[in-house]
Amino acid sequence: MEIQVDNNAIKAEMSAQSKLMEDFPIDKALVSDIDRHIKEIESKLNDHLVHLESHYPILHYLPSTPAAHLATVVTEDVWSSLDFVKVFPCRDCLHEEISYKKSSKGYGFFYNTGRVKYDLGICEDYGGTDTYIRIIEDSREEVKVTGASVEIKLKFFQHLKFLLQQIRDRSNNVATEYRNAIYPQ
Repeated sequence: MEIQVDNNAIKAEMSAQSKLMEDFPIDKALVSDIDRHIKEIESKLNDHLVHLESHYPILHYLPSTPAAHLATVVTEDVWSSLDFVKVFPCRDCLHEEISYKKSSKGYGFFYNTGRVKYDLGICEDYGGTDTYIRIIEDSREEVKVTGASVEIKLKFFQHLKFLLQQIRDRSNNVATEYRNAIYPQ
């Protein structure tokens, strides 16, 4: 049995694939511009000695309730000593965060992502309700953005504005405290 090859069908498929390649929104120039922009901002922050650690969570592993974000992360010893009203066992959630913190050459931008498995417990006593977290498994990994993949650079770039606002606000607070200490009113 002889296999029939339809050359016209193959050429039509190759043409369709080539047209798809022309429409890709991401190209080398765009990625290079974003990479250059991130490096310039990192360099300017280091040149101005803005060495204030900041973290901006894109997706937090904790539920989005105010009580969960005020939870205290505890060790196994502390967890077993608490008397819980309610326990939510073995939650498994994704965590993504961008940050600006100390690196080998001054301060730099980082991207942190991975899954976190944890137990969430609620205690009640006369002082009110407290929420505690025991991390069971933490598979988060941190990558320096300037050496990261294209996907990480693009995701970081999407949220960079919010991290820069946080760094600016923190630096304004530090500068105000410093001025008030030197020139009391």
